[in-house]
Formats: sequence, structure tokens, C-alpha cells
Amino acid sequence: MPDPVPRLISIPPRYALSQVAGYIKGRRAIHLTRTYGERKRNFTGQHRAYIQNQKQEDRRLDQVNL
Repeated sequence: MPDPVPRLISIPPRYALSQVAGYIKGRRAIHLTRTYGERKRNFTGQHRAYIQNQKQEDRRLDQVNL
């Protein structure tokens, strides 16, 4: 992914900075979803494997402590 490009924008006083930042982040999220939303890669699978291994490790340590 390319490096982010700095942007300088002028915000009228009637808009809060947080409102403008939220709008920009929302538009970016919509763009990313439309661009990469069809990918089927499951990023949570790696976490599940970690949890399963952690449960097994906990059981092993419980047996050692007994």
C-alpha cells in the first residue's frame, strides 16, 4: 500500500473538527469496503487458533501444577 499523502484542508468555523474528521473517516471506510469487501479471507481464524492453543496450554499447566 502506498504511503499516505498529507493533505491540507480549510475547515469553516461552523464545522467542528471532529465532525469533519468523522466524515472523512466514514467516506474512507465506505471506499475500503467497496474496494476490498469481496475478499473472502478470514482474519479471525488466526485468533481462534491462538485461543485453542491457549486452552490446551492452560490444561497442560493445570496438570503440571497438580
